[in-house]
Amino acid sequence: CIGERGNDVGIRCAISHRVDQAGVLRFRNGNPARSRNERCFRACVLAECNFVTFNGSLKTSFAMRAAPLLVGKNPSQVRAVQQLLAFCQQRTTLQMNMNNICDYAEAVHTCIRSNNNLRLGL
Repeated sequence: CIGERGNDVGIRCAISHRVDQAGVLRFRNGNPARSRNERCFRACVLAECNFVTFNGSLKTSFAMRAAPLLVGKNPSQVRAVQQLLAFCQQRTTLQMNMNNICDYAEAVHTCIRSNNNLRLGL
């Protein structure tokens, strides 16, 4: 989600999961969540932006759709970001119990943050 829709999703998810501005900024800046509410806020954003399936796993189109949103003004990085997202999608899907979407969303975020040498804000 980008633009006005992205802002609306962020606000709705922050309100529904009681996450303050600092928690939203931690997400946008690629920092770890500090609470279950923040982890669930991240899962809410993934769901509202239509990046997850009905069972909570990332859609196969996640890497292709999310990469252009993350590179912003640097489209030359799209391919590298797609590879990073695909790697994390596969890695976390194999590691996580899909029954907990909040922990899953944080695992995806952690994988991206840990393997990201492109300085993306996630």
